[in-house]
Amino acid sequence: MIGFSSSWGTQALGEGMRFFTSLFVVIFWSGGLFAEGGSLAGSLRFSSDSLRGDSLFGSQSSTNLSFNLMGEDYFAGESLGFRSGASSQLPALQLRGNFRWRLGEGRLFQVDVASRYSAAERAHYFLPYEFYFAQEQKNSAWAIGRRRHLWSRGDEFWRQGLWQPRAFHEKLTPESAGLMGLWGEVSHGNWRGLIFASPLFIPEFGPQQSLQEEQFVSANPWFRPPANQIVFNSVPTPVRYDLAQVRESDLVNHPSLALSLEHRSGPEGWFLRSTYAYKPMNQLVMSFPLQFALQAQDPHVRLVIHPKVVYHQLLALEGGVESVEGVRAWLNVTREIPDPQEVEVFAIQKAFAPAWLLSGFLEGDGPSWRGGQSHIYGAFFSVEGGDAPDLGSFAPGGGSLFERRYQYQRALALGLRQSAGRWQWDQRWTYEVAQRMLWWNLRWDYLLDESWSFLFQADLLTLVDNKSPEVGDGFLRDYRANDRLALGVSYVF
Repeated sequence: MIGFSSSWGTQALGEGMRFFTSLFVVIFWSGGLFAEGGSLAGSLRFSSDSLRGDSLFGSQSSTNLSFNLMGEDYFAGESLGFRSGASSQLPALQLRGNFRWRLGEGRLFQVDVASRYSAAERAHYFLPYEFYFAQEQKNSAWAIGRRRHLWSRGDEFWRQGLWQPRAFHEKLTPESAGLMGLWGEVSHGNWRGLIFASPLFIPEFGPQQSLQEEQFVSANPWFRPPANQIVFNSVPTPVRYDLAQVRESDLVNHPSLALSLEHRSGPEGWFLRSTYAYKPMNQLVMSFPLQFALQAQDPHVRLVIHPKVVYHQLLALEGGVESVEGVRAWLNVTREIPDPQEVEVFAIQKAFAPAWLLSGFLEGDGPSWRGGQSHIYGAFFSVEGGDAPDLGSFAPGGGSLFERRYQYQRALALGLRQSAGRWQWDQRWTYEVAQRMLWWNLRWDYLLDESWSFLFQADLLTLVDNKSPEVGDGFLRDYRANDRLALGVSYVF
């Protein structure tokens, strides 16, 4: 597998997206850097889960600016499969600003922006998670800007990026960013309806990479570079890469529409939600026409990368309980239907198939410890469909040169969250049945005082056994050498 990913579109956006970045920096310079993915279970309730109510408009204006120093060490080594050319140590400076300004009765301006500088990559990640203006009325509210919304608990828990784009420098615990456009919400009794519409599309951003000497390179361990040679007419042939000149409007000017209808029995009772969207996939799709130069002096194949936008329909039904006698649970069914794709002659392009996704979650309160509360949770995820053979006359028969559509195929998770005094920790075991992989995550947070806190995180990826897996090119298998330890210190102004 070559391992193309949607992060290639970051470079292809070129000067057009640099304009958006410059604009954000000018407006929100006091804001700031990359933030950690946080608890793997979490509450899954964003600050803007609803456009109405005390959760959004009831609180006072607030300013939260945090500075983080973070270091990651990937200790597996190249002998165990760690990618050659990737940096095993990733120190980073991080700054994040979360601002909420009350602008009179029923009006609010919310900003959550982040920025991160990775020294090993010599790269800057600017991550505008949210920035929007909202106004509440008697039984309705509206907003304009980029905001996060809880479209699907299943998508957020398993971090698949179907409904909302992810903003990340690593792929295990990415954080969702919002959709940008116009929002409207109407409520009546226990019913709530929401509509989102936008003429613009901002794709997902992943690990940084660059084109050097006609090859894609990156110091980030979560970037998978393409192969430097292919077999053509039974002869290994070098590959040289280039990026097509793409108009920014071809990537950005794509409208979206999404709807949500929800019924709740109460603030902590049961709920039922139905959501629909017709919008671009958050991940850019890669296509590359082949250009052959087979002269005897310098035979090679040139691949010119063309990022494309593909639309899909999403339909989800989700129900559960927020909290009943210490129990929280939900079940989610999602249908994804990609639009038909066109491919150029003598090109290879990633293809998709319709898919069914089923996921569930159950959490209960555990025993108290040193005055703190523990929570035990379990979850599952399953998908049928999604991947299809690549399109194009030179595509490999029945296979794909690209990363899979979904990170997981059939997965089980078991976790424990605990808080006690100044300590908070969260550990989770994820077993990917189809890939026969186990991922163990541990995170400890210690609050020294109101300003200083410390973080320790560990991620271990291991094969369950030596049996042949059903899926040999899945996400956890591709990155199974990315075991890491991380230390961090944070100061909140």
